[in-house]
Amino acid sequence: MAAIDPASLALAAAMAAAAGLIGCFAVMRRMTLAADALSHVALPGIGAALLLHFHPAAGAAAARLLRARRLRSLARPTRVWPQAGSGVVF
Repeated sequence: MAAIDPASLALAAAMAAAAGLIGCFAVMRRMTLAADALSHVALPGIGAALLLHFHPAAGAAAARLLRARRLRSLARPTRVWPQAGSGVVF
């Protein structure tokens, strides 16, 4: 059995703690569906970036940013909950 690398274990623990904090914040703000949709929007952004010969992370970030702006522009003037707005846009 291979030994566990301490740096990998520390990184995994830090990621787990960060994901737990962000998840609790999303649940309290009632934005779980919006967060789920933002993660799914990254895939077309990655595909578009690869087709245009850009870095996939840049495509994912651009797609998420455009999606977040669209959701914010829908939710602000109409007072729609992020969950409902995410269902409309997604």
